Amino acid sequence: MEEPNAEVGIPTVELRGITFDLMTNTEMEKSSSASIVEPSDVTSAKLGLPNGAPQCETCGAQTVRECDGHSGVIKLPATVLNPHLFEEVVQLLNQTCPGCHTPKQNRDSKRSNGATSQATCKYCSKDGTKQYPDVIFKALTSPRITLSKAKVQHDYNFMDKISITAEVAGRVTDKSNNNGSCEVLPLDYWDFVPHHHPPQSNMTKILLSPYQVSTPPGPY
Repeated sequence: MEEPNAEVGIPTVELRGITFDLMTNTEMEKSSSASIVEPSDVTSAKLGLPNGAPQCETCGAQTVRECDGHSGVIKLPATVLNPHLFEEVVQLLNQTCPGCHTPKQNRDSKRSNGATSQATCKYCSKDGTKQYPDVIFKALTSPRITLSKAKVQHDYNFMDKISITAEVAGRVTDKSNNNGSCEVLPLDYWDFVPHHHPPQSNMTKILLSPYQVSTPPGPY
């Protein structure tokens, strides 16, 4: 057995850290070999072997040993929430201010420009400028119980029963009414919710669609 050549330099590096992150939609599309649109696309020759084609259309391999398979991307026509993470989504919404999109436990933290992040927020300011009542997010039904019943009853429409609501935790008093003070909500109270048709200002509870829950908030 020949001894390894000691004169050949092997490059070495020092690993100082690993960062994990979620892939964006653009990154998923770039790394995928095929788009899954129709049910028959899951057996596309671009995804690897075995399939009906004599070889893989992505790497050209002709046997399973030579091809480990390739990823594809499924483009859903509508936003769908993962029912197994539903309760975590509700907790995250309740821990985030709907106005300035900052964690509620860090209301006193300062931004890099030196101004408090809640200095002008009408939902969570602690400096006395808070004008709007709190918002509480709730799940209409327990996702875990609904999933369990759906499996037993073979109910394939169970996602229609899993929804998130946004509810006003309190009311504000409008003293400008000539007939005396009355409880109303500001006209722009629900502006933090992405929508095409704004809800009426006197609505104290609204049903959120998966699109409204998953749409990233705009810059504060």
